[in-house]
Amino acid sequence: MFKNSQLQKIFDRQGYVVIDFLDAREVENLLSLHRTHRNHLQGNFDASLMVADLEYRATVHREVESVFRGKINKLLTAIRPCACGFVVKKAMSPDSELQFHQDMSFVDERSQVSLGIWCPLVDVSQRNGCLRVVSGSHRLNSKPRAQVTPRPYKELFSSLDAKFITEVPMRAGQAFVQYQQLFHGSASNVSSSERVAAYAVLVPKNAKLRFYYQDVINKPDKLEVFEVNDRFYLTYVPGRFEIDDSSVTRYVPGTRPLGFKRLEVIDYAFEPLTKERLELELAPK
Repeated sequence: MFKNSQLQKIFDRQGYVVIDFLDAREVENLLSLHRTHRNHLQGNFDASLMVADLEYRATVHREVESVFRGKINKLLTAIRPCACGFVVKKAMSPDSELQFHQDMSFVDERSQVSLGIWCPLVDVSQRNGCLRVVSGSHRLNSKPRAQVTPRPYKELFSSLDAKFITEVPMRAGQAFVQYQQLFHGSASNVSSSERVAAYAVLVPKNAKLRFYYQDVINKPDKLEVFEVNDRFYLTYVPGRFEIDDSSVTRYVPGTRPLGFKRLEVIDYAFEPLTKERLELELAPK
């Protein structure tokens, strides 16, 4: 995928690389776009992909893609962005921590890969929620993942030895490129400023996209597999977890995709993973 063979080696070993990506003008242009539409992202942690306003999502996708596309083409071969947007953590937000997780599947990962590219538009450190990653963890669970799939290894990763966790401070305009399977998270933003980042999901140029729908309330043990197009990810409003005024978390389900071909229904599964296997897999090679 990478035109630079050394980057490819690092990427395959770690599951991610950090590179210089946007210049100061491009960073400021994207920040200005976010500020213009800031009212759309209100949660402690929020992403444009989750917003119900489809015109906003289309605008953000178009503008982020226009900035990213040339950079991506210089970096990678035969890749296209299928979903672009912003992810934001509010200032002084102790509830904005993101636990270790794998991102959702966008393609059939038995034969293809998808990548994520995350570009902070402000300098990021542990104080405002830089990424935390488990290097090499992209090899741990290759099973399909839905948008709201529960984290099957929650307890395991919460007790993970600190030696396996890497904090990734970055300068505004750098990019974190990752396998979608990589386990990653981020600490809360306790700084006095928003933590704003732009992102894109990248898939092979000719890949057919998939959407794995999971009804976590009625049929949590099944995944419905749909063949979708790029437009789908700009219009679908997925399920999400919300915290009400009484601090009770509730799940607001997304709808089953309409007008798209359902390929199959499969069992929801994840690979067995013990602490011993985890540490064995993550040991330096």
